[in-house]
Amino acid sequence: MGLNGKLSVIGGFVEGWTPTDEVHEYDPASDRWQRLTVLPTPRGALAAAVLDGKIHAVGGIGLQGRNTPVLREVLPGVRRFAMLTNSSNPSNVPERKEIQAAARSLALTVDLPEIQRAEDIAPAVEGLKGQVEALYVSPDPVLMANRISINTLANVARMPTISAQREFVEAGGLMSYGPSFADLFRTAAILSTRSCVGRRPPTSQSSSPPNST
Repeated sequence: MGLNGKLSVIGGFVEGWTPTDEVHEYDPASDRWQRLTVLPTPRGALAAAVLDGKIHAVGGIGLQGRNTPVLREVLPGVRRFAMLTNSSNPSNVPERKEIQAAARSLALTVDLPEIQRAEDIAPAVEGLKGQVEALYVSPDPVLMANRISINTLANVARMPTISAQREFVEAGGLMSYGPSFADLFRTAAILSTRSCVGRRPPTSQSSSPPNST
């Protein structure tokens, strides 16, 4: 992202596909990098646009560990849960670490069944029956495409599900907690379009807070 002849690098991913809150600026005139004020939260794969001499950054992927305490609040009797994640998806690696750390802080036990293909889902979920009391589903294309099957299997096994994506609730899950990706991408499009035509966007559309379903 460029502004005033300088290049800004906002957020992104570091080792292990972990989102970062760092912001750096490069000045070609002096051939130097400068570290700027960090983002409010770590964000990777976000969208950015220049408007009124400022860079607006919206959307992106952050850490999902906050869903573990949410699960504990909704289901206070849970002592052991499972995290369904695609082990072949690099972006799930930092989330697994966050979930495990959050679970330890809350004295919870978390199971991590290995999923790489759609064919792995049914035996993994069925194998959790009677072992865990709830199921957290990571954001992942394979898991999203099979959300109906996942929720059907989990409901049969009497395991309530929570996800960061509301589509899982629409497919029969208990609840979701996280940003509305549709709203984030829509806001990014509005900012980019209005920046091009010189119009000022409503301040309420500069960000989208997490929401629960």
